[in-house]
Amino acid sequence: MKKNTIFSERLLKLIDYLAIKPNNFAKKLGYDRSQTVYDIINGKSMPSYDFFFRFINAGFSEIINVEWVIAGKGKMLKKENPISNSIVGDNSIIGDNNRQQRTGISNDRSIEDKNLTNIIKELKVQMESKDNIIDNLIKQQSILISKLTEKL
Repeated sequence: MKKNTIFSERLLKLIDYLAIKPNNFAKKLGYDRSQTVYDIINGKSMPSYDFFFRFINAGFSEIINVEWVIAGKGKMLKKENPISNSIVGDNSIIGDNNRQQRTGISNDRSIEDKNLTNIIKELKVQMESKDNIIDNLIKQQSILISKLTEKL
């Protein structure tokens, strides 16, 4: 008897968005075996507190609206472009399959690299400006110290 077909549909939609297989999803949740996830998908069991606890602690709640997962309320994604530095990389919760199509981020990260390059250039300019201010303050300090010493 299927217990949770509506939840199963949401879970399948979530796994599809992440572009990973249910087995990999289960591993990212920290399950030794994927049977728990398959039982939920197939409507054999309801998700437990442990399932949601693992879901949140695995980092999925950074991009996925937990209220949508639990009750179907709101949108699945917290933001339109949910990728953050904490979930991209070797331990990414999002699979490589169709990453560019689903998230707008290509594996070569050329757009991200260009943005970072621009940010670095801007920060260098700001640092040079601060360095100039510091140099001027040091010069002013030296002048004031010499004037003060002359008066003594």
